[in-house]
Amino acid sequence: SLRLGSDAAALAAQQRLEQRRIDVRYAVTEAYYAALFQKEKVALATQKRARERVNLDNSKERFQNGVLLQNDYDRVSLDLSNAELELKKAELDFQLSLDNLQYQMHSNTPITALADDLRTLKQAFPDTMADRSAERPEIRAEEIERQRNALEVDKAGARLKPELSAYGNYT
Repeated sequence: SLRLGSDAAALAAQQRLEQRRIDVRYAVTEAYYAALFQKEKVALATQKRARERVNLDNSKERFQNGVLLQNDYDRVSLDLSNAELELKKAELDFQLSLDNLQYQMHSNTPITALADDLRTLKQAFPDTMADRSAERPEIRAEEIERQRNALEVDKAGARLKPELSAYGNYT
């Protein structure tokens, strides 16, 4: 009886360790993919800043030629400032995600870069990264609601069309 109790306790401890190992693996994987996501946001923010810089250069030339109003030029300048702010925020979020990954891995070595990016992962695992949006019920419900709204717009448009009525009196 004593042996059965210790065997059960050992089995329970082994099961808890296995669950802990799975939890740690999951947390590290989640942190890694979050860092990849943040890395992609940095790349997109960098591209946006470059586009806004080109827009500002074009707008500056148009403003100097008198084709663009001061208000429009200021708006484009503000767009560039916003893009630079988005880039700084994305870079900070990326660094935070790397710190979180380091924490989840229980590592003392700072992580400075990731080996993968989303494009290489998508090419390496096309089946697991497939678009499964049609399987998600909330996306399917949103699609059905969009179709229903389109039908309502068509119905309202049909009610507003002119009608031709003909009445006759036969006497």
